[in-house]
Amino acid sequence: MIRLTRFALVVASLIAGLPAEGRSQEADTLPSLHRLAATFVENGGQLEESIAFAVQTSSLEAYFTSEAILLSLPVTDPEPGRTLHARLRMVPLGARETAGPSAERAGRAVVNVYRGTERFEGLRTHSRVMYRELYPGIDLLFSIDDGQLKADWVVAPGAGFDRIRWRYEGATGVALGEGGELVVSTLAGELREAAPWIYQDGPGGPETIAGGYRVKGDTVGFWVGDHDPTRPLVLDPQFEWCTLIGGDSLDPINSIARDAQGNVIVGGYTNSDDFPTTPGAFDRTHSTGDGFIAKFDSQGNLVYSTFLGGSDVDRVESVAVDAAGNAVFSASVRSSDFPVTSGAFDTSFNGATSDLAVGKLDPTGGSLVFSTFLGGGGYEEHTSVQVDASGAVYVAGETGSVDFPTTPGAFDTTYNNSVDAFITKIDPTGSTLVFSTLLGPDDSPTFSRALDVGSDGSVYVTGNPRDATFPTTSGAYDRTHPDMFATKIDPTGSSLVYSTFIGSPITDGASPSSPWALAVDASGRAVIAGRTSAADFRLTPGAFDTTFAGNREGWVLQLDATGSSLVFSTFLGGSESENPSALGIDPSTGNIYVGANTSSPDFPITPGGFGLGGLDTTQATLSILSPDGGRLLFSTLFGSRDGSDDTSSLAVLPNRDVLVGGRTTSSTSFPTTPGAFDETPNGGGDGFVGQLIVPTMLRFVGTPASGQTVHYAIDLAAPDLAGKTALVMLSTTGQSGIPLPGGETIALTFDTATALGIQLGAFLQGTIDPLGQATTAATPFPPVPPGFRFFSAAAVWDLTSSPKVLSVTPTVTTISQ
Repeated sequence: MIRLTRFALVVASLIAGLPAEGRSQEADTLPSLHRLAATFVENGGQLEESIAFAVQTSSLEAYFTSEAILLSLPVTDPEPGRTLHARLRMVPLGARETAGPSAERAGRAVVNVYRGTERFEGLRTHSRVMYRELYPGIDLLFSIDDGQLKADWVVAPGAGFDRIRWRYEGATGVALGEGGELVVSTLAGELREAAPWIYQDGPGGPETIAGGYRVKGDTVGFWVGDHDPTRPLVLDPQFEWCTLIGGDSLDPINSIARDAQGNVIVGGYTNSDDFPTTPGAFDRTHSTGDGFIAKFDSQGNLVYSTFLGGSDVDRVESVAVDAAGNAVFSASVRSSDFPVTSGAFDTSFNGATSDLAVGKLDPTGGSLVFSTFLGGGGYEEHTSVQVDASGAVYVAGETGSVDFPTTPGAFDTTYNNSVDAFITKIDPTGSTLVFSTLLGPDDSPTFSRALDVGSDGSVYVTGNPRDATFPTTSGAYDRTHPDMFATKIDPTGSSLVYSTFIGSPITDGASPSSPWALAVDASGRAVIAGRTSAADFRLTPGAFDTTFAGNREGWVLQLDATGSSLVFSTFLGGSESENPSALGIDPSTGNIYVGANTSSPDFPITPGGFGLGGLDTTQATLSILSPDGGRLLFSTLFGSRDGSDDTSSLAVLPNRDVLVGGRTTSSTSFPTTPGAFDETPNGGGDGFVGQLIVPTMLRFVGTPASGQTVHYAIDLAAPDLAGKTALVMLSTTGQSGIPLPGGETIALTFDTATALGIQLGAFLQGTIDPLGQATTAATPFPPVPPGFRFFSAAAVWDLTSSPKVLSVTPTVTTISQ
């Protein structure tokens, strides 16, 4: 198959103040202030009978019928309070008459519409609309990409491209732009459809095929160069940028970090002789199996890439970045000749089978700042590495060495005859252990899984204790059920601030739960994520998901700063298995980012997210929870259709997007972006790294009532929205203006025959603070009958000059009184 993709319907420019004589009958008076979720809403009687589905984006409204796709674009009218819409009909020519629109991927949100005395409640929403077999062997698929309408033509083997033709009725002109884009002239300005990316799967991955739009008069089609129509389709990316890195064997990325300049550091291991390295890198010679560290700039261009290892098998397990831009690493090593530096704490390989190495690579990737072994005569396994503002390095893991190095005065310096967790702090030069302590019960193994460092230098660690004699502290949340542990160690490494069990209420035996990721917020509260097979895993009231539905359910929990209670505990998953393995916290909002993989076809996806649906593979996921764990703000799958994908690490960006890294086994279809460092799968299992786009989301909070103070929030706000005015709009009986600061009013005209039948009435106003919260003063609402329900939407306005909408909520909330 071949896919023609992607052309986004985007208004490139709007013509303000068109003279009256410049309008045609295609311009109808419509209110354009309101906007529903960027999802496809079914027609339940609120629309004209011929319309099956409707969608609104920031730049247009679209209606899907059996005969055409109707597009409506806003035109500013010089008369205050009025907005005109230019209408286009995208009409497929020669299409099958029975090929009407059908919905795919039903969402959880429903829409309620009230128009006078008419009620249309429980209208379903969907993330895609498909015209199947619009032409023989050719489907037309509509979806939403970053808030804009997107159309994909999917062409099966043997189908002819020359069948695809359509006309824009109502356009004043259709032409090709200099870059191959389609330029449709309308009363609203120019509607530009980006030049199609035409590609198919080749032996080495996606291959771009020559082609583009073909315009003849007012008719549009495609021309396509030489191609093999028997190869599989390729999925569109959902990334700002995304690249693979690897060679002909296994090359997973285990960890990701970001420096102050926006560069991205990744670490992992490779079995590929042809793994890409860069001139001047520290080590360009591959051995049996090496660790690697690579650095990309903020646009995904490779800055450096180097091997890191000796003559045996070595793996970089975790990376961080210090204030000087050095890449901090920890590695599991089997090579006695792993590179270490003169003056380092330990320059001799210690283990019978394995050891740890900890070090720093300079910002150019050309030399080691320091590198030291860390271990004893048994074996060590690594968990994670962190660095503080001074450049000191923290590492946690587990040891089977009776002589693992500890320091005087540390909390526990005695090996406990099995497997112990350890926590070690190394000075910024790598020459001295600041502290090093063991952690575990007598004669029972303890497995360390994740580590983070608080702003005061306290160290947080989580893992599996396997025995109730694991050290816990007075007043801890749970001192009885050793499923998992969460421990906070003071900045000197000499005492436990708190230590508690978490998870399911087991009393002995193997733990049914595993914690794989840990992050600490600005208040010193530890967030932990992992998976469990325990249906009785302890959850909290009001959590997002309290139903055990899968074989291995993902979970996320947060402890209070004292370790004495759960702030929240929730499941996160579907009917099969999940494995959350990456965490991040947005410092400005407290929102919690969770990276995982899932095999559940019903993994929760939010409006604006993306579902691959029905694939028999493991898919990578990103989910964002509210700080209280009660709401899923955003959730999406991402990755390939022909392989398994895993998210191993993430980093939250200041603009609320997220860097993700991991591994894909895709042979053809992982969604790299055009021009990326490596767009083509190399075989065996490549690493991937990219910037995943997260949409802005606004949310109305609370139940409006007479005299009540009403709150509304921006769940995933861009930082530059602080200080802007937010409005909440409610569909009551209808009013004709929006009150603004100083007593001004924006006049509105409401039409009961609006596109989706919404009458906007009551308006509330507030200013967004840096945390994305807005609050109105106590404002009386019009009296309403008992049981009346409101439609609500929230918008952010810029009132500094001419009032304009910056962004609008993509979700619909039904509120009952």
